[in-house]
Amino acid sequence: MIVDRRGPLSPFAVNGLAVAFPASIPEVTAVGGTQFSDTSSRYWGSTNDPTGGSALTYVPEAGWNTTAKDKILAASGGGKSILYTKPLWQAGPGVPNDGARDLPDVALVATGLWYCSQGSCYQDGQGDSFSTPMFAGIITILNQYLTVTLYLENGDTGIPNVPIAVFLGSAALAAGTTHVPLYGGQLQPGNNTILVSYSGDRNFNGATVTFNLTAIVPSANSAVSIQVAPNPCGAQPPDANGNQWFPTFTLKELAGIGTTITGFSFAGIDLSSQTVSAFGSNQLPPHGTLSTDTFWRGFTAPGVYTLTFSGVDASGFQWTQQVPVEFDPLEDYVFVNVGGLTNGASFEQVFAPGMVLSVFGRNLANNNAGQQARSLPLPQTLNGSVATINGIPAPYYYAGLLQLNIQIPYETAPGPAVLAVTAYGQTYTKSFNVSPSAPGIFVGPDGATVPYGSGSRGQIYVMFITGEGYVDPPLATGATPPVNPDPTKYPKPKLPVTLTIGGAQAQLLFVGIPPGLAGVTQINFVVPPDAPLGLQPVVVKVGDAVSKPANFTVTQ
Repeated sequence: MIVDRRGPLSPFAVNGLAVAFPASIPEVTAVGGTQFSDTSSRYWGSTNDPTGGSALTYVPEAGWNTTAKDKILAASGGGKSILYTKPLWQAGPGVPNDGARDLPDVALVATGLWYCSQGSCYQDGQGDSFSTPMFAGIITILNQYLTVTLYLENGDTGIPNVPIAVFLGSAALAAGTTHVPLYGGQLQPGNNTILVSYSGDRNFNGATVTFNLTAIVPSANSAVSIQVAPNPCGAQPPDANGNQWFPTFTLKELAGIGTTITGFSFAGIDLSSQTVSAFGSNQLPPHGTLSTDTFWRGFTAPGVYTLTFSGVDASGFQWTQQVPVEFDPLEDYVFVNVGGLTNGASFEQVFAPGMVLSVFGRNLANNNAGQQARSLPLPQTLNGSVATINGIPAPYYYAGLLQLNIQIPYETAPGPAVLAVTAYGQTYTKSFNVSPSAPGIFVGPDGATVPYGSGSRGQIYVMFITGEGYVDPPLATGATPPVNPDPTKYPKPKLPVTLTIGGAQAQLLFVGIPPGLAGVTQINFVVPPDAPLGLQPVVVKVGDAVSKPANFTVTQ
């Protein structure tokens, strides 16, 4: 929900300081209003340029306040709630350390805008009633662009989210060529990183390779994605009805064109007559979702089985999508894949103290539904899973059957290390080597830095990395630093950090771990004035270690 901050208009303030409801609810985004603070003539030219603009530089803003002109209370308010405590994510430089939910959350221009109503257009100052729908429109466009979710997810921890692995299929490896069928509905729109893993045999060592595959959503007809979570699905002790597997099946329409589900089958059994009872409907709306966790119950045989859906959209386009679903037996306990340990940002097999570590395998947690850490400091056990590195607890960001995101303890010295994962009462160990630093850049589906993948020369932007190694002042594993009015006091890498864009050195204004992050370093950088234009590689160097390049588009 997005609401404005403006209360009822009144000529006098008589009730004391207060914030408005429901804007004060932490789950609501409260939008304030701003206006130009342009008393100096240096911001505007005396004539317009060829494009009609007259601004000479960035014009500073202040809170919207036209009370004196309008002769009534007309201003953007704000303050602290007397009811709600401060959300964990509402912390950082400039945010009051008052223990209360503060608002507004964001603010946009509120005066001097054109609007149209009942066939006529006007220019007026409408305050928060302008800024709120504008921000709602921005969020709507952003959601449409991303289709499903934001990659950089603050949630309750403010920690960049690491994509969850999805099983695409398996095949026996023999001499010559081996084929694994891959369906478009198994991929997400945009860039997908495909990981191929071979566990090895008596004659050959195991190996892992990754490659990128771009999925394009059609524009003329519906496009349906099938997601099964978890997949592979490990068996659990039977419930009262004898069920051992508990996956959830989800259909998503990605192209913005509604479609009708005309049939589906699982393991060769036609279940078309159960569409409505299982999913609640056979109509999949534009960008909509249908989900179920019931139709397969009673299925008791391990193996890999095909789930098939078919349908037709309003234009008459007929489609079919399939996905293999692997049901593993109960005795297949905890297992970490060959090459299953990676940097949580770059997915390279490089490791450093304090780093976000992604672990890929099977039965890594007790429950089929993955669980996200919801508070800081990070928990030392999650979803029935416990991990240690060299005997030191490794706290959790995420725990699912197929993937763990944990933090390598700062107590881990460079050199050989052993990961131990315990779930289902079983423990699996994996050896790896830790370096002083192993920087990885968090990127979006297109390989671009997040939250900003493009920008202009001379402007300031933010990005995030993990694998920076030891920090100063020291920070407890799994913890986030307390709020400090001096941002130079936040933990920062002990080793020197540099950043280049297209080979040009960038000025770094801030490098450190702010409140709300654990094991993740924020970098505020200035795009170099000599950076080449267009799509450029971004490289972060910490000590002697260089990151895998990310993308950043220099626009001007």
